Amino acid sequence: MLESITAVAEPDLGSPGCAAAACSDEGSQTDFELDDDVAASPPPEVLEALDAAQAVQAELDRRGLSVSFDTDDAGRLGISIRDARGAQLRAYSPREALEALGGEDPLEELDG
Repeated sequence: MLESITAVAEPDLGSPGCAAAACSDEGSQTDFELDDDVAASPPPEVLEALDAAQAVQAELDRRGLSVSFDTDDAGRLGISIRDARGAQLRAYSPREALEALGGEDPLEELDG
């Protein structure tokens, strides 16, 4: 399922953006208990959605593309597909992005 996902890099423990509890061996907690009403695993439909998202991400990576999320001056969300140089290839509204990237052949329209 998500076994093929590997870490890109270890966290930089000296990084100013690194929260102490998340990036430091000191004081971080690894033992915790789930409440009785919390499932130990996400529901199957969530796992399927994660698999689909990972497949789209893998295809974007294979093509040297990335997804960019930005807001305009009015605070509206915009989503775009960018090439390896950062040039915008296609802009989407959030609805268009969900439709385009969530379908059966999510990157078909980028085939030209």
